[in-house]
Amino acid sequence: MLRQKKWLVAIAAILSLSSCIDSDAFDTDRISDDLGLEDMGLMLKLAKANLTVGDIFPEMTDTVKYYNDAEGNERIMFYFESTDLVSYGVDNLPDFDLLPAETVSIPFTGVAANVSEQVQIPASMSGIELSAINASFSVDVEFANMAEAITMTATFESSSSETNTTTITIPRGNGTVAANTSQNLQVIDGKLPVNLSFAVPAGTATSQLGEITIKISNPSVSYVKGKFNDIDFIIPEQSYPFDFGQLEDFAEGIRFFDPRIVLPIDNNTGLSGLANINSSANMNNSSVVSINVEPINFDAGNDTIVIDNSNSNIASFTNGDALPEDIIVGGNFMLTSNNKEIEISEQSKVSVGCTVEIPMNMAINASHRVDTIDIDDDITEDISAATLIINSVSELPADADITFELYDENTSSVIGTINAGIIDAAPVNSNGIVSEQVEASNEIELDAEQLEKLRNTERLIVNVSLKTTDYDSGQNVVLLTNYKLNFDLAIKGKIGLDNL
Repeated sequence: MLRQKKWLVAIAAILSLSSCIDSDAFDTDRISDDLGLEDMGLMLKLAKANLTVGDIFPEMTDTVKYYNDAEGNERIMFYFESTDLVSYGVDNLPDFDLLPAETVSIPFTGVAANVSEQVQIPASMSGIELSAINASFSVDVEFANMAEAITMTATFESSSSETNTTTITIPRGNGTVAANTSQNLQVIDGKLPVNLSFAVPAGTATSQLGEITIKISNPSVSYVKGKFNDIDFIIPEQSYPFDFGQLEDFAEGIRFFDPRIVLPIDNNTGLSGLANINSSANMNNSSVVSINVEPINFDAGNDTIVIDNSNSNIASFTNGDALPEDIIVGGNFMLTSNNKEIEISEQSKVSVGCTVEIPMNMAINASHRVDTIDIDDDITEDISAATLIINSVSELPADADITFELYDENTSSVIGTINAGIIDAAPVNSNGIVSEQVEASNEIELDAEQLEKLRNTERLIVNVSLKTTDYDSGQNVVLLTNYKLNFDLAIKGKIGLDNL
């Protein structure tokens, strides 16, 4: 009886398909020690395994997501998300270009007096027609041949009702002085108007007291008003790794119908623009696949850019030959205010995220060598008859077949096969959703030749084939987490009476 039990348990282990389905789903402790007699033989009954797709595809990696569709069905997708890939605001504006104004000569008046002069300091930002800015900066004054110390007051044209003044004491001789200030500045035709007032002391009348050159340096801008034209905003390349788990075993034959790259834009700036997205995938067969997509417009305010089958060849990422190991996304945005004046402050941002989504909307036609199992001839030599009994009630949209190859080490060859259909594909509607469950019952009786080959076999090679519903007609199938599979296994066999 011990040898009989050993044989039956070995066959049960083969059929558990533990490398395809979560082993916890099968309660092998239910295998009975009582191998009741049936038709003068032995029947080993395995308890029913009650599975759902949610059991078969657990959250095995950080790149698996469960979500509800519009009909409330819970679906599965492979995905990778970067919630705040990059943002654009005041700190990312082009450099504030400032050039020195013309030199100002300061005359003596012979008596103490104030001397005034207006200068225009060129100020610009690449791609922006400025009308106003708010900035902290340094007012730098280079002076030469100053006969006396004087006080200079710089009054900047303001974009508000405030009076913006900065006072600097300029000593005698030659040198440079500076003062830090923060100002609301009006920009007119690319220049900052500045009124300079010098408190000139009384002194001997000469042609001039000295001369100065004024400029602004080290600006830190906190507010800009103007028209924005074609501002370049870089999307840095980022890699999104994917782990398809055991589905990678079927990479040569699996295709996903609806992969997507989704870039949500959180935008309170009033800027719209044009997105140029570059993306590629490093495949698990060492090839590289690139997507081709035309530039995509996006509106001012919050918007979402989607790259999918409608505007690209993104389905090539899952092309039936391989699956992506990682997907790379990068590119740039061209921002514009569409010839309108807008204001950008420290609270203004264009923030871009990125999610790569591969829903389980798919088709499979593939086989995989699941396992190789050594066979002890002490188990097989007593078998006089054996029948494999398989019963299933399935909502899975796929046929599943298993093939046992009988391998003879003496001849280094496969000397026979045992084929079994273990699950029949459930029908689906036009959207790939299962419409009803299917029942299947199969009995595979080993004939005398197969039994003889089994006795001469040292190794079983186990292969599983999957083919989704209506695969040959191009039908897609959708996996919902609540799809059920009830699966019964039984082994009926006879052992030679002389060995009992």
